[in-house]
Amino acid sequence: MAYSTSLAETKDRKSLSQTLSALALEYINNHFASPDITINSVAEELHIHPNHLSRIFKKEMHTNFVSLLSAKRISYAYHLIKNGFTNVQELSDLCGFNDPFYFSRVYHRYNGCSPSSDIQNFKQAQKKSYATQTSRIKKSLKNNVSKALNLSLIHI
Repeated sequence: MAYSTSLAETKDRKSLSQTLSALALEYINNHFASPDITINSVAEELHIHPNHLSRIFKKEMHTNFVSLLSAKRISYAYHLIKNGFTNVQELSDLCGFNDPFYFSRVYHRYNGCSPSSDIQNFKQAQKKSYATQTSRIKKSLKNNVSKALNLSLIHI
Protein backbone atom coordinates (compact mmCIF):
# COMPACT_ATOMS: atom_id res chain seq x y z
CA MET A 1 0.00 0.00 0.00
CA ALA A 2 2.90 2.37 0.72
CA TYR A 3 4.11 1.93 -2.88
CA SER A 4 0.75 2.97 -4.34
CA THR A 5 0.66 6.05 -2.10
CA SER A 6 4.10 7.00 -3.32
CA LEU A 7 3.01 6.42 -6.90
CA ALA A 8 -0.11 8.56 -6.34
CA GLU A 9 2.01 11.35 -4.87
CA THR A 10 4.29 11.22 -7.89
CA LYS A 11 1.28 11.35 -10.20
CA ASP A 12 -0.11 14.32 -8.24
CA ARG A 13 3.22 16.15 -8.43
CA LYS A 14 3.42 15.53 -12.15
CA SER A 15 -0.15 16.74 -12.59
CA LEU A 16 0.55 19.83 -10.47
CA SER A 17 3.70 20.52 -12.45
CA GLN A 18 1.79 20.27 -15.74
CA THR A 19 -0.98 22.50 -14.39
CA LEU A 20 1.49 25.12 -13.21
CA SER A 21 3.33 25.07 -16.53
CA ALA A 22 0.02 25.49 -18.39
CA LEU A 23 -0.96 28.39 -16.13
CA ALA A 24 2.45 30.01 -16.56
CA LEU A 25 2.22 29.62 -20.33
CA GLU A 26 -1.26 31.14 -20.34
CA TYR A 27 0.00 34.08 -18.26
CA ILE A 28 2.92 34.59 -20.65
CA ASN A 29 0.63 34.43 -23.68
CA ASN A 30 -1.58 37.11 -22.14
CA HIS A 31 1.19 39.40 -20.85
CA PHE A 32 4.23 38.88 -23.12
CA ALA A 33 3.95 42.40 -24.53
CA SER A 34 4.55 43.92 -21.12
CA PRO A 35 8.21 44.87 -20.69
CA ASP A 36 7.79 44.25 -16.95
CA ILE A 37 7.09 40.51 -17.18
CA THR A 38 9.74 38.41 -15.44
CA ILE A 39 9.94 34.94 -14.02
CA ASN A 40 9.48 36.57 -10.61
CA SER A 41 6.23 38.25 -11.67
CA VAL A 42 4.86 35.03 -13.17
CA ALA A 43 5.88 33.03 -10.08
CA GLU A 44 4.27 35.63 -7.84
CA GLU A 45 1.06 35.38 -9.88
CA LEU A 46 1.09 31.58 -9.45
CA HIS A 47 2.06 31.81 -5.75
CA ILE A 48 5.19 29.71 -6.14
CA HIS A 49 8.91 30.38 -5.81
CA PRO A 50 10.70 31.57 -8.99
CA ASN A 51 13.26 28.76 -8.67
CA HIS A 52 10.45 26.20 -8.60
CA LEU A 53 8.88 27.78 -11.67
CA SER A 54 12.25 27.69 -13.41
CA ARG A 55 12.55 23.95 -12.72
CA ILE A 56 9.02 23.42 -14.03
CA PHE A 57 9.90 25.24 -17.27
CA LYS A 58 12.95 23.05 -17.78
CA LYS A 59 11.09 19.85 -16.95
CA GLU A 60 7.75 20.43 -18.69
CA MET A 61 8.63 22.73 -21.58
CA HIS A 62 12.28 21.80 -22.13
CA THR A 63 13.31 25.45 -22.22
CA ASN A 64 13.88 28.33 -19.86
CA PHE A 65 11.64 31.29 -19.14
CA VAL A 66 13.64 33.88 -21.07
CA SER A 67 13.85 31.71 -24.20
CA LEU A 68 10.12 31.00 -24.12
CA LEU A 69 9.24 34.66 -23.59
CA SER A 70 11.63 35.80 -26.33
CA ALA A 71 10.28 33.23 -28.79
CA LYS A 72 6.72 34.39 -28.10
CA ARG A 73 7.67 38.05 -28.55
CA ILE A 74 9.62 37.44 -31.75
CA SER A 75 6.84 35.29 -33.17
CA TYR A 76 4.43 38.16 -32.55
CA ALA A 77 6.85 40.63 -34.14
CA TYR A 78 7.07 38.45 -37.25
CA HIS A 79 3.25 38.32 -37.38
CA LEU A 80 3.10 42.13 -37.14
CA ILE A 81 5.67 42.54 -39.92
CA LYS A 82 3.70 40.18 -42.16
CA ASN A 83 0.67 42.36 -41.51
CA GLY A 84 2.31 45.63 -42.51
CA PHE A 85 4.10 47.06 -39.49
CA THR A 86 7.26 48.75 -40.74
CA ASN A 87 8.66 50.73 -37.80
CA VAL A 88 11.24 48.79 -35.76
CA GLN A 89 10.83 51.08 -32.72
CA GLU A 90 7.06 50.52 -32.77
CA LEU A 91 7.51 46.76 -33.21
CA SER A 92 9.93 46.72 -30.30
CA ASP A 93 7.45 48.52 -28.05
CA LEU A 94 4.48 46.38 -29.10
CA CYS A 95 6.42 43.19 -28.39
CA GLY A 96 7.56 44.16 -24.89
CA PHE A 97 11.14 45.23 -25.59
CA ASN A 98 12.43 48.46 -24.05
CA ASP A 99 15.35 48.77 -26.44
CA PRO A 100 14.92 48.50 -30.23
CA PHE A 101 18.58 47.52 -30.67
CA TYR A 102 18.20 44.62 -28.25
CA PHE A 103 14.94 43.70 -30.01
CA SER A 104 16.81 43.62 -33.35
CA ARG A 105 19.53 41.37 -31.90
CA VAL A 106 17.00 38.94 -30.43
CA TYR A 107 14.94 39.00 -33.64
CA HIS A 108 18.07 38.17 -35.66
CA ARG A 109 18.96 35.34 -33.27
CA TYR A 110 15.55 33.70 -33.77
CA ASN A 111 14.90 34.45 -37.46
CA GLY A 112 18.37 34.65 -38.98
CA CYS A 113 17.89 38.20 -40.27
CA SER A 114 17.09 41.63 -38.89
CA PRO A 115 13.53 42.91 -38.58
CA SER A 116 14.42 45.57 -41.16
CA SER A 117 15.36 42.84 -43.65
CA ASP A 118 12.08 41.02 -43.08
CA ILE A 119 10.19 44.29 -43.47
CA GLN A 120 11.89 44.90 -46.82
CA ASN A 121 11.31 41.30 -47.92
CA PHE A 122 7.60 41.50 -47.13
CA LYS A 123 7.30 44.85 -48.90
CA GLN A 124 8.91 43.37 -52.01
CA ALA A 125 6.72 40.27 -51.82
CA GLN A 126 3.63 42.47 -51.55
CA LYS A 127 4.71 44.50 -54.58
CA LYS A 128 5.28 41.31 -56.60
CA SER A 129 1.98 39.89 -55.43
CA TYR A 130 0.21 43.13 -56.35
CA ALA A 131 1.87 43.18 -59.77
CA THR A 132 0.93 39.54 -60.37
CA GLN A 133 -2.67 40.14 -59.30
CA THR A 134 -2.88 43.26 -61.47
CA SER A 135 -1.48 41.34 -64.43
CA ARG A 136 -4.01 38.52 -63.94
CA ILE A 137 -6.87 40.99 -63.66
CA LYS A 138 -5.77 42.79 -66.83
CA LYS A 139 -5.53 39.49 -68.73
CA SER A 140 -8.91 38.41 -67.43
CA LEU A 141 -10.50 41.72 -68.39
CA LYS A 142 -8.86 41.60 -71.82
CA ASN A 143 -10.17 38.05 -72.38
CA ASN A 144 -13.65 38.96 -71.16
CA VAL A 145 -13.75 42.07 -73.33
CA SER A 146 -12.57 40.06 -76.33
CA LYS A 147 -15.24 37.44 -75.70
CA ALA A 148 -17.88 40.12 -75.29
CA LEU A 149 -16.81 41.81 -78.53
CA ASN A 150 -16.82 38.49 -80.37
CA LEU A 151 -20.30 37.73 -79.06
CA SER A 152 -21.58 41.16 -80.00
CA LEU A 153 -20.13 40.77 -83.51
CA ILE A 154 -21.90 37.43 -83.89
CA HIS A 155 -25.26 38.98 -82.99
CA ILE A 156 -24.93 41.86 -85.44
